[in-house]
Amino acid sequence: SARWRSRRLVVPAAVALLAVCGCVAVSGLAAVGVSDDLRSSVEDLFGVGEEEAVVVSAARSGRVASVLVAAGDDVDEGDELLVLAPAAAPRLGSEAQRLLEEAWDLLDEIAAGKSNASPEQLLALRDSVQEDAATAASSLREARAEGLDEAQVDELAVRAELAQARLRIADVRLALVDGSISEDDVRAVESALQLAQDQLSAAGAEGEQFTVRATVAATVDEVLVDEDDRVIEGQALVRLSPHED
Repeated sequence: SARWRSRRLVVPAAVALLAVCGCVAVSGLAAVGVSDDLRSSVEDLFGVGEEEAVVVSAARSGRVASVLVAAGDDVDEGDELLVLAPAAAPRLGSEAQRLLEEAWDLLDEIAAGKSNASPEQLLALRDSVQEDAATAASSLREARAEGLDEAQVDELAVRAELAQARLRIADVRLALVDGSISEDDVRAVESALQLAQDQLSAAGAEGEQFTVRATVAATVDEVLVDEDDRVIEGQALVRLSPHED
């Protein structure tokens, strides 16, 4: 409508006028030699002379292991701000190690042509592993339905995959006992072994802590995370006000 169009014209014009008045006000204050405090107040009002803040973000996903600075601290370029630890690698690494050992043991039993456990023991083990696999799959479905962050969903997806591989190994153990083991069973064990090795390699690559450092000499305006917070790659961690040269 005409009324809406007039509003669209008035708002930008008012903003432009305010900006011009701000510039005139600041320059006018300087010309008449008013106090620095008053000039600073006007500069704050109109955003004149304010240094642009620098935001330091996470280079990778993880967990905040320690925060090394606080608001008001002065830092130089390269100074440590906080430390990130891997969010999931240690836990998944232990589960991958268990899968690796089970796969190697089963391949040894296949080579020997016999199982080292009784059918009753294997059935009980399968029931336990099946429950673990069902729990892992349920947790993954719930995480996706609730819209959890990508790092958490990825961790649960890997955990579910590891649990499913352990269940497949339990099935192959039973097949070895009753003499029905097949080439597909052997390939499934080899696939589980490869999965475990891949996850252990990933855990080793991501297992080291990562130090987040200041990118400029500055004063810390605000630390945006707390210890034990989970963060994702690209998330803002610390806001800095650069020092004047």
